[in-house]
Amino acid sequence: MRSKRYWLPLVVLMGACVLALVFIAGIVFGAEYNKDNSLSADSLSSWVAAIATAAIAILTFFLARETWNLRLSQMDQLNEMKLEAVKPNVVVFLQPSMVGLGFWDVVIQNLGKGIAHDVKFEFKDEDGNLASLDDNHLYKYFYKL
Repeated sequence: MRSKRYWLPLVVLMGACVLALVFIAGIVFGAEYNKDNSLSADSLSSWVAAIATAAIAILTFFLARETWNLRLSQMDQLNEMKLEAVKPNVVVFLQPSMVGLGFWDVVIQNLGKGIAHDVKFEFKDEDGNLASLDDNHLYKYFYKL
């Protein structure tokens, strides 16, 4: 869907250019067949200038529309960056303790810039499903605490 939308300006632009060239060719070659209705050089240059002005107006419209779409996209990105700047990012991991070999430290860190409120933890197994007391020894241990 999105790729078709980007082809439309190109097709319209090519069509306008071909139409302008066919029109100019018709004026030039048509003047040769009908000698009593020939166009002067000033008249032909006026037609070429008018067609070029119309083509520039069409291109300006497409440029303005794409600039507006780019502006909207940038505004969305800025809003997303503002939300990410105040969002907390809490991570929990285990690391060996400095006290002894049989001890582990549970480290909880907020890596985001926002304040974390009402933090809750869930234990998940290797498949990503919530762990139960029956099949996860670590969960049993933390549940007792």
